[in-house]
Amino acid sequence: MKFSLFRNPFVLWVCLLAGSSVHNTLNAQTIIWSEDFEEYMDGDTIAQNFNTTNPSIDWSYGPGSMVNKVFATNPISENLSFYHRQGTSTWMTETIDISSYSGVSISLNLNELTCENGDKIETFYILDGNSPIEFGHGNGDGNFNDTVNTVNNLNGNTLVLSIITTSDSIDDKHRFDNILIQGFLNTTGADIVTACDSFTWMDGNTYTSSNNTATDTLVNSMDGDSIVTLNLTILNSTSGVDTISACDSLTWINGITYTSSTDLPTWTLTNSVGCDSVVALNLTINSVDTTVNHNDHILLANTLGASYQWLDCNNNFSAIAGETNASFTAVLNGDYAVEVMENGCIDTSACYSVTTLGIIKNSFGAEFSLYPNPTRGSFSIEFGSAQEVIKLNIMDASGRSITRKSFSQVDEIDYYLEQPIGVYVIEVSDSNEHRALIRLVKE
Repeated sequence: MKFSLFRNPFVLWVCLLAGSSVHNTLNAQTIIWSEDFEEYMDGDTIAQNFNTTNPSIDWSYGPGSMVNKVFATNPISENLSFYHRQGTSTWMTETIDISSYSGVSISLNLNELTCENGDKIETFYILDGNSPIEFGHGNGDGNFNDTVNTVNNLNGNTLVLSIITTSDSIDDKHRFDNILIQGFLNTTGADIVTACDSFTWMDGNTYTSSNNTATDTLVNSMDGDSIVTLNLTILNSTSGVDTISACDSLTWINGITYTSSTDLPTWTLTNSVGCDSVVALNLTINSVDTTVNHNDHILLANTLGASYQWLDCNNNFSAIAGETNASFTAVLNGDYAVEVMENGCIDTSACYSVTTLGIIKNSFGAEFSLYPNPTRGSFSIEFGSAQEVIKLNIMDASGRSITRKSFSQVDEIDYYLEQPIGVYVIEVSDSNEHRALIRLVKE
């Protein structure tokens, strides 16, 4: 690789005296590339006296220059070194990969044996193929020992080092040696994270979806870059609604008992991927109105449009056959309740007492009675004293008279009702305007 470099017009002239070599090594850095001409070996080609065939080194020089490029042991030092004796020439390295390093530094030793105006050594670096940048030179008039040129904190992917030597006469001898390129070795790693819904990483960013491209740069134990790649898996929380209809009350999964409809409570479980599963309660509490309107022997459930079953409280709340309407007409004295079924709920009313069945009206006195009621046909009427004339009128449930009888000088009447099973009204009267109405049930 050959190219021409600009010479800085402000360069001063330098003559350096030969002296001991200095090898500048920075602490904690790793050697990337080095050149020691005293011991250099490249494959099978070993640098020897007056040998410029080493393939790692590239010289270029202009026409007309009297150039003598040699490895020599004298007169510069007792050790093998690379030097240039007359004219202007460029020496450069191959392209060096520094992509795995940070804070890269360059150091090398320079000297000159003779001192004349116009003699100089210039050092340049080329980073990532950009323009050459000068980082040091040996120049001036006077006597100098070896000089160490250095540059630090270079960061990039590729690096080329170039040295331009200018000698005024053939007796000028430039020497450069102990080239050292080193840097802090970068390391890489992955931060493997699994999170629910979102994750705020060390770069300060909050991620809401899986990501394997985000990186952040730390400093490793060797003072190099530690490039961390985020390997993030975002899992998702879930939510749902628990829709429930209940009768009167409900004890939910949170242990709380609700007695009215609500859509406010929530509870958090864990879903199949280990994230939150938030459940909202949508509760409808249904209640059944079991109040009853009680009018004598007629009972009416206040809830309309439901299903009903009337019950005999005195017979272990057994169902009364055929009584499935909202209203119930008792034919016997007793205690009755209704079971109401509405909106999937079932509830039973309180028991209501019916005590007025049988005797509807009585002006004969407290000793008047009719029994048994209900009856299978035979029944008796007692007056408590002898009656001169008694009239007996038997009517069906619609009030139509079906039998009329008269009795004289009786204190008790025994009678057999030949009519079918049903409800009948027995009317009893005398000549003194005493009157009794009795509802009689034949079963």
